Amino acid sequence: MFAASGMSLTDPKLVGWGGRLMQWHVHEDLCWSLAEIAVGVTDAAGKCPAGSINAGGDIPMVHVWITPNECGPFAALAGRSAGQVAGDGPRVDQCAAHHHHMG
Repeated sequence: MFAASGMSLTDPKLVGWGGRLMQWHVHEDLCWSLAEIAVGVTDAAGKCPAGSINAGGDIPMVHVWITPNECGPFAALAGRSAGQVAGDGPRVDQCAAHHHHMG
């Protein structure tokens, strides 16, 4: 993941970078170390592990896959891990196709 600390999720410089190919999002339940490294998620009470803080969704991020991903190089994670996007527009970073995996 690439994080843009110090920028708003709606900053035109941020959302214009990469165009519709990249969709920036936040995780309102992500815990960050003081070095701004994601170290976990909040517990059921909304608390982070000792030594980390919940930035409350103040650190926009985008996923950049360095190995082939069938949903594209900037695909989001699925489910709760996908995070939240600004506004009510459609998610463009989530995989819309059903994939068969050969086991």
